Amino acid sequence: MPRVALHECAVVSLLRRDDGKILGISRGLFVDDIGLPGGRVDPTDPSLPHAATRELYEETGVLVHPGALRPVFEGPGGSSVKAVIAFVVEEAMEIPERPESIPFEGVVGWHPPAAFLSDSCSYQGFQHQLFQHLKIR
Repeated sequence: MPRVALHECAVVSLLRRDDGKILGISRGLFVDDIGLPGGRVDPTDPSLPHAATRELYEETGVLVHPGALRPVFEGPGGSSVKAVIAFVVEEAMEIPERPESIPFEGVVGWHPPAAFLSDSCSYQGFQHQLFQHLKIR
């Protein structure tokens, strides 16, 4: 786990279907800027898994128990955080048939891994490192 304070971290969750598609969310109105659900750890989050479950639910409507998340990767942060921790969702308690899209937050959907690696993705570098680490193609 990270060697920095919780409030200096961000978290992302990777949820993958049997067909290989990954749950992602577009960044704002830029539909080609696909990222994994996640965000900064809030001061009220008691742990990184709790932060990841909160962010996943807020952004997609997918409900998971913090114990169903497995930490798999830690990458460097950017301008506002020092580390980004990636979790794989081992088991979801509830996945809406069609995950929610939040107005002005982005469009939620299932995407092939390549959609997360295009030049238009804000987090392309981190996602590339994560997918390489997990051998996702």
